[in-house]
Amino acid sequence: MTVRIVIANAFSVNMLPSSTEVHELRFVKIPLELAREIVQYAKQRGIEILSIIGHESTAKLLTQLLGVEVLTNRVYYTLQPQDLLLVFTLPTRLPEGRVLSEEELKAYTDKLNIYAIASFDCDDVWCTCTVDEDLNQFLTEFRKHLEQKGIDKKLTLLIENIRS
Repeated sequence: MTVRIVIANAFSVNMLPSSTEVHELRFVKIPLELAREIVQYAKQRGIEILSIIGHESTAKLLTQLLGVEVLTNRVYYTLQPQDLLLVFTLPTRLPEGRVLSEEELKAYTDKLNIYAIASFDCDDVWCTCTVDEDLNQFLTEFRKHLEQKGIDKKLTLLIENIRS
């Protein structure tokens, strides 16, 4: 399975592949509990978890919140069909150049906006877009995992919203 979990602190249209003219994306707001479950599940299965977090304080906080090492990795990133992008954003826009310390970021822990973003394959403007086969399989298996753990039904429905 070629699925990859990508952890980011922003999303930009510059992350979309320039080789594709039509992009269909699904943004689903998820709670921290579900984001943690996703990365833990991926880690247990040896699925790549890529950080594109550019600030050390943010990477350290996400390491604590997610229970996996999130490295500082300020790179150019292009969303791939098999990627599940987890974007963690603050509920406010900071002044230009302002970087929060780890302690300042902790004050936002309960207010983080977290989005799971999936890209859908589209051949042209008139096609029916579908989620990547490997990503669909991962999300299907992950949903079953949540159900077996007895996780809140609302969370399993959020997973369904990502893939369909």
